[in-house]
Amino acid sequence: MRFVVPILSLVALAVVFVWVVSSGQLNKTSMADKLSVLTNLVPYLLFGMFVAQVAAVYLLVRFSRRAPVVTALAVHDAVDEVKTPQEQVNTEWVLDALAGGVIVANQQGIITYMNTSAEKLTLWQRDKVLGEHVSHVLKLEDLQGNPLGEKAFETNMFHPNYPLQFGQVKLYPRIGEERFVELNTTCILENCKAIVFIFRDVTADRKVINRLYRQASRDALTDLMNRTSFEQYVEQLAHDTSALTRSHVLASVDLDNFKIINDTCGHLAGDELLKQVAQIFRRSVRVSDKVGNL
Repeated sequence: MRFVVPILSLVALAVVFVWVVSSGQLNKTSMADKLSVLTNLVPYLLFGMFVAQVAAVYLLVRFSRRAPVVTALAVHDAVDEVKTPQEQVNTEWVLDALAGGVIVANQQGIITYMNTSAEKLTLWQRDKVLGEHVSHVLKLEDLQGNPLGEKAFETNMFHPNYPLQFGQVKLYPRIGEERFVELNTTCILENCKAIVFIFRDVTADRKVINRLYRQASRDALTDLMNRTSFEQYVEQLAHDTSALTRSHVLASVDLDNFKIINDTCGHLAGDELLKQVAQIFRRSVRVSDKVGNL
């Protein structure tokens, strides 16, 4: 576009030169008349050249302003094409982050979908469980050890309009130890054509809670029940109506002359004596019995 102005000027001069030469009368006496006609045409030619050059300059400026925008858009599109695969929000990532393990089964209980978190929790590969029955992959039990997988499936079929929350349950993976998960199930699609099992791993949370509870309810020295937890347990038994037909025994044991051990041998020796006595009682009672250090 930048060469339009000089090209137009050259074309105009060439037209004038060709017109003069083609007249073939440069050597005749009427040269003056031809030159006078040419002189009269020069202003119009110059004006035409001026208009053409102004139009060329206008177009040049206009296109020069738009070109960077087009280039920038092209570059921007190229960058977007590079970034889109990396920044694209994937539905499965969202499910893994928010829901945890997700398994979808049809009305016959056949698995039609499993996400990555479900693979990690059950230790089953997705391509090997699609088409299998959900009870074969999701081996669930409640905290009392009762099977839960078939019950959860059937309950959803009978109550398709109500999402179910089972709280913390046990999940047995394909290999390895049991895990604790929070289980939720719900029907999707019309007439409950599919049932979604959503389970989130709470094994680590449960360990932390149990450790905190143990620290709060146990005596730090002997690892027996402390006074607070022991009194709560006794009160619970006293208000348990299902235990009215059973008898309970409460025994209080005092270590005579324990102060002498502390005074003569030191507190470290007294602590060691308490630990050994606690071990004796722990080995001597039944599993259902409780021993506390008051």
